[in-house]
Amino acid sequence: MSGRRFFTAPGDSLLLSHDPIEAALRTSRVMVRLGVRNGNHVIASPLTRLPLPDGAGHDVAAESLWLPFWWWPPSIAGWQQLDNGDFEGTNTRAVRLALELEASGLYDPVSGLWVDVLKPRGIDTTTEDGVSRIETWLRGGKDPTLSELERNGLDVAFQGRSALDSALWLQQRLFHCAWHDGAEALLDVVDTALSEKELSAVHPVSQIASVWFAGCSQWDDFTFHPTLKGVLTLRSKLRDIVDAYADANAGLVNALIV
Repeated sequence: MSGRRFFTAPGDSLLLSHDPIEAALRTSRVMVRLGVRNGNHVIASPLTRLPLPDGAGHDVAAESLWLPFWWWPPSIAGWQQLDNGDFEGTNTRAVRLALELEASGLYDPVSGLWVDVLKPRGIDTTTEDGVSRIETWLRGGKDPTLSELERNGLDVAFQGRSALDSALWLQQRLFHCAWHDGAEALLDVVDTALSEKELSAVHPVSQIASVWFAGCSQWDDFTFHPTLKGVLTLRSKLRDIVDAYADANAGLVNALIV
């Protein structure tokens, strides 16, 4: 199958975002390219590099439907149930879908390439004819190839409980890495703002941080105040997070090796 690029480079895993500001900008660009509005069909998480769609929709960009994550089989697209009867959370789901993509070879982290799932089926989204065919189908036209793919989804090898168990096992370790790396990245921004006396630049940092560090005990529902004292308190919070999870990345690597 053909391989194509989509916001990834050689060596990029689909797991983990390391810089909250870059992640926010990337999420915005990805959503524009996918043609999604208001986050419909998309799961964004600091635990994955990209926001990942959870299934096909008919209000998306036709040019993007070559990507495999639009075509999950029903067994993967649905919310997975845990042993206690609850359903997986949003972050667990994001990690599970990322693992599905990599383990099934639909995304290759070594090359940074995605499988083009439509080209082998005779639909080339790099051509006007291919895009026009998809747009006609999205508007309700008949297309047996696309309808069958929507109904059955891709044949994904790494499914169900294996992916869910792996996601649950990895999730907290990934959070620790995301919190550590995110705090380091934001700390650099805050330090630059302080040195250049541009304190107004810190307010958007605090907004991004309040989402990124949700669930982090060191953040502890911190409320930012746009004063010098508030900026220094934010800096102290970020430093506490960096120190608390200093061994997170090494711990994740060791856990994966074991």
